[in-house]
Amino acid sequence: YAEASARRLAARRTGEALELFARLPGLAAVAVERTRETFARWEREAVASLAEFDRDVGRDHRALHRRQAEALSRVAATDALEELVAIGLLPAAVARRAAQQVAAEVGDQAAG
Repeated sequence: YAEASARRLAARRTGEALELFARLPGLAAVAVERTRETFARWEREAVASLAEFDRDVGRDHRALHRRQAEALSRVAATDALEELVAIGLLPAAVARRAAQQVAAEVGDQAAG
């Protein structure tokens, strides 16, 4: 559950970050779009995994798994953003803001 949650969140945030690259001159729009489609597919697959898990697991286990997923999602999303910074695809300031947004979103989802 935690892995699927982390994959969903990281894929969503990475897809959103790719919006920045679509605006850069000299970057092939087709390459950005293909990459965005890949991350969107990964997000859909993760959502499907989560839905399946929720159907298979009772409510008692769901709260525990959501808390575990919250912590792992933050770590996975931060790691993904740091990798984008390390390879020069994302400015560090943008990554920090995105990591803060991820933490807030994950916290909101866990509370809901």
